Amino acid sequence: MTDTASELEALVAALGAPQEYLRMRPGLARMQELCAKLGHPEQKVPVIQIVGTNGKGSTAFYLSQMLMSTLGGPIGSYFSPHYQRVNERIRLNSKEIGDAELLAALKEVQKAAQTMVEKPSFFEVLTMAAFLIFAKKKVRVAVMEAGLGGRYDATSVAAAEMGIITEVGLDHCHILGNTIPLILQEKIAAFGQAKIIIAGPQSIEARQELDQYSGPARLLLAGRDFDIQEDDRLKVLVKSGQGEWLLPREVPGYYRRRALGLALLAAAIWAKNLNHCLELAKITAELEISFPGRLQIISKDPLIIADIAHNPPAVKSLLNALKEIKPAATQKKWLLIFATMKDKDYAENIKLLAPLATHFILPDLALPRAASPDLLAEIIKNFSNTSAEIVADISAACQKATTLLATGKYAGLLITGSNFLAGPASRILKN
Repeated sequence: MTDTASELEALVAALGAPQEYLRMRPGLARMQELCAKLGHPEQKVPVIQIVGTNGKGSTAFYLSQMLMSTLGGPIGSYFSPHYQRVNERIRLNSKEIGDAELLAALKEVQKAAQTMVEKPSFFEVLTMAAFLIFAKKKVRVAVMEAGLGGRYDATSVAAAEMGIITEVGLDHCHILGNTIPLILQEKIAAFGQAKIIIAGPQSIEARQELDQYSGPARLLLAGRDFDIQEDDRLKVLVKSGQGEWLLPREVPGYYRRRALGLALLAAAIWAKNLNHCLELAKITAELEISFPGRLQIISKDPLIIADIAHNPPAVKSLLNALKEIKPAATQKKWLLIFATMKDKDYAENIKLLAPLATHFILPDLALPRAASPDLLAEIIKNFSNTSAEIVADISAACQKATTLLATGKYAGLLITGSNFLAGPASRILKN
């Protein structure tokens, strides 16, 4: 590790990355104060903001690539949380920001925050660093994935010109509200000055709520104003009053195709407003489909997949995708490494995963927010033909899983339930 990388790692730890979620505080006042101290970099770049419960990261990943292929660079993109390295959160032309640039931006934000009475959170500091970097690089557009909610998310300090809403479901209910309408209100509130909002495929309840939207922005709603379709080879086709676009690439996983379709429409509209046409041939040739932690194939033989699915809708999407990757014709069941946070609907997640698995390996994540492995094991006991064992940590879980996989008894290994599990486990198993 270089001196710069070591300094960056130490600064990220000092800023509170390990306890990021626990230090969240609603409100934009801290971000607004930081923006003023740093010369309002958020006003110097056009912004596309993406909110939703599931699919935000994938949509941002695909959209930024499509805009790069169509418009040329530089294109900025911002993600959260990170999977393995904090650099993953800030990207230029889909490439992670370098250690030196990130360190310099974080130091600049940290210096500005020294005189603040109420100190910004780690997420706020990192979001501010992203705006600084994007402004200095004069990006043509910044694609910003919201962290949580919308109204008070740090990314909302910028006035997005386009808003995108991915699938909305029940998650973070203690912060956003315990009904779909309440959660949607928080997310739509992020787009106060947006000219257009594009909402992807939704549940019936969410779609009904969005269908009643009467705000100032133009709303394009999947199933009403456009459709995301696929042919028998899983290619993505988007049809709308804006036009029709076909992405002739086989893409496993419906949730990926849904994110690609949403990104295609957004890219086409953004490009049209700049008098560009969507460069479909170039996009098809250049597009990278695999996004870390989302149906990530770590090994093909034996089959090892990592996915950060952490709520019931995401788990359902994962299970459907696995059917495409590993058809049900095989009689073998999966081996699972599973861990989750205690504020998630882990009982429902386990209920959905249990028919897939014959054995769960439950590592202790050693995080205050993590659900107890003992509690998870008690729930798993309620399902027949499924067993569970508790291990000390993620490393021990990977060692145990490797040994069991070698017996040939399993269809494959699935690592899921949390970003805090999938990232470290994938790194260990890759090595």
